Amino acid sequence: MFSVYQGDGSVAKAFLLKAMIQGTVDSLGVISVDSGRSVNISSKIQTITANLELQESFIGEINVTKIQQIIQVVGLNGILKNLLNKKLTAGITVTPPKEAMIAISNPEIKLANGYIAATGVVDFDPHESDDDDEAHLEGPKISQMLEELRDLRQRVEKLEALQKDEL
Repeated sequence: MFSVYQGDGSVAKAFLLKAMIQGTVDSLGVISVDSGRSVNISSKIQTITANLELQESFIGEINVTKIQQIIQVVGLNGILKNLLNKKLTAGITVTPPKEAMIAISNPEIKLANGYIAATGVVDFDPHESDDDDEAHLEGPKISQMLEELRDLRQRVEKLEALQKDEL
């Protein structure tokens, strides 16, 4: 929403723009893995573009071409791209929640045409959490799930035995 100051110092709505920002990245990769608990992913933005569309105007017709050019040159290709690339070069740490109780090893990230492929070995480890609180480890939930699986296996075995008897 863009606003304007009026002669009396009050602020009035001027127009509302819809923006779609998109970009391309290069050099996507894994910098480091912290004991299977987190992955540090790095990248670099190659291009970033914005398409603006006038959603609503309170002051008449507006040509958004000049606004789009200013945002593109100064904001996206200048300030924003540089800030994002500094952060992406240092890497972004991705850490699964402790409740997930997983450990990641040998992660690999690849760029392909139209998608990103992420691979790695993900191990489930109910003892992975650093928290000693049993409620946090969700041990009762895991025990309940195992009990339900055992019960289900017994039912399947009974059904198989009944089918053999019918034959």
